[in-house]
Amino acid sequence: MMRASEGRCTRGTRKVKAAARLVRVALLAVVATLAATASANAAQWTPGAAFPVWGAAGIDVGADGNLWVVEGFDNSVGKFAPDGKRLLTVGGFGTAPGEFNLPSAVAVGPNGDVFVTDVGGDRVQHFTDDGTLVGTFGSGGSGPGQFENPRGVAVDASGNVYVADVSNGRLQKFSASGDYVEAIGEPFQFGAPFGVEVDPDGNLWVTDTNGGTVRKIAPDGTLLQTLTGFGQPLTVAIDGSGQVHIVNFDRQRVETYSPSGTLVDQLQFNGYVHSIALGRNGNLYATVDTSEVRTFTPPAPADTDGDGIPDAIDGDPGIPSTSFRDAAGHNGSVVSNPGLAVSFVDLPDPDGVKISVAGPSTSRVTLTLCVPADGSGPGFTVRLNGGSSVEAFCGSVRLKVVSGQAEVALGATTVQMTQGVTGKVSDNGDGTFAVDHFAGDPITITSPAGTTSLSDGRLPTLDVTPPKLTVPGSTVNLRPTGADGITYGTAAGYPGVSATDDRTATPRVTCTPEAPNTFALGSDTTVSCTATDEAGLSTTKQFTVHVGVTPTTLCSLTLDLVRGSTRYKALTTAKRTALANRVTTACAPLDRLTASMTSTQKSAIVTLYGRAMDGLATEGWLTTAQATRLKGLAAQM
Repeated sequence: MMRASEGRCTRGTRKVKAAARLVRVALLAVVATLAATASANAAQWTPGAAFPVWGAAGIDVGADGNLWVVEGFDNSVGKFAPDGKRLLTVGGFGTAPGEFNLPSAVAVGPNGDVFVTDVGGDRVQHFTDDGTLVGTFGSGGSGPGQFENPRGVAVDASGNVYVADVSNGRLQKFSASGDYVEAIGEPFQFGAPFGVEVDPDGNLWVTDTNGGTVRKIAPDGTLLQTLTGFGQPLTVAIDGSGQVHIVNFDRQRVETYSPSGTLVDQLQFNGYVHSIALGRNGNLYATVDTSEVRTFTPPAPADTDGDGIPDAIDGDPGIPSTSFRDAAGHNGSVVSNPGLAVSFVDLPDPDGVKISVAGPSTSRVTLTLCVPADGSGPGFTVRLNGGSSVEAFCGSVRLKVVSGQAEVALGATTVQMTQGVTGKVSDNGDGTFAVDHFAGDPITITSPAGTTSLSDGRLPTLDVTPPKLTVPGSTVNLRPTGADGITYGTAAGYPGVSATDDRTATPRVTCTPEAPNTFALGSDTTVSCTATDEAGLSTTKQFTVHVGVTPTTLCSLTLDLVRGSTRYKALTTAKRTALANRVTTACAPLDRLTASMTSTQKSAIVTLYGRAMDGLATEGWLTTAQATRLKGLAAQM
């Protein structure tokens, strides 16, 4: 937990202050009311479930509704179900990749990957949804891509990562793979940028704990808006309607502002709030007093006609419509012409519903589908001709036309889909949407710019979800039994490498080097694997294959190299045997190497072996390069 006066500190004192903060926060958690109940303004927010988290700090919500919470006192990050059930723990104290020294904030990207700021390590660590380390980026300093006290982190719809670099007074942007892009903030002279969030339009909202301000910044760096008057604003969360929720730390509350900057609500706590996040269902999750995560349900949206369709998305808020709810709890409304019979049948897919329309082919029915019960997105409208039916899968917003034709509309865009067509509907975020069409007949998109007929049967660029690729951790350690190294993998691929996708076909996986491959003794080889789906989207991950060295394999390699020399071939059988015995004697000390030895003891044994190899090279039984390689392999043991 960080106060405004700590916004800037030298690198020499920051580590000490980090430890002091942990002690102070622990005391605060004991002294403060541990229940940390919050009182809603009027009846706006309803307190819900809470669960304890030791050292709760940063928090974010994935698309699957699960929570990622920084557990500062344990130097780890936990993945929890909304009811508090622990699903996964990542990290632990340390400086190695995947370990943490004072983690602060967490952000979940559009593909489910997780980014965590590691304050003590001056870096950001990148994990997959299952906790596999993808990589780290950043180091201590003030240069491009370096950090001094990295805190807030956010990911935009394209996977770009934004990091609040507190003590350098700036915001830094990185690509999804961790490559430095640019620094943001010099024109605004941040005092101590702490929290950062990206709104639906791609704008950045940045808290400044030293200036007591919150700034809205366009993607191109233009300052759009400044909110002032905060005591110590820490973190920001933005809902689907564009409302901005800000943690006002020392005033122990969360304040809600309209997109124009007007205060519309505040949630008062009896305790200190560190971070907040919003689920797709509109629930607000808050880490309180570094001891627990609390849940709050938003107020019910206005529904003038009482048909279960919030006024904000109801096409006729004064006229009740026929409504339904699918198996996933999504609402739908129906407006049909007289004489039409409309039926809904839940499909085996938990987020699916089949809509059938019976009536004259000239009749039409309009259905609003996939609107969550709280009125938030995604939601889209389907217009069907009589005699048509569609299958809608709301969880991934997919649509399949079973017979006839259908028009799918959102905002200013309409997509016409005919029988046999399956499409993945995605929101462009600008009032329009797209259908990634990958089966059946061509589709037609009608927009304000005109009509475009798509006859290639596919719009790969509209599918923004790449395949999920799994690799066997960061390093695979192999122990060969012979001097020739070891063959790893089969024609089917490397063990532990697999890919999945939300499409029907399994993604194609290619690796370099290809499997199977023979890895040399003592080598460290980077294997790069790429999963590509049928839309052309790809995910690339790497892992290292390390082939260890044992006394037996090293001695075997030494003999093979000696026997391959020109001088050896001219020896008699007796002299060959004598030379082999000499090599075996030179290797014998290696058998005494143990993990419990001191570095001095190990060095003495390796040096003894190395002198023997130099002697063999001087006599012409080995080349200089071969002797150097053998000594290097011995040093690895």
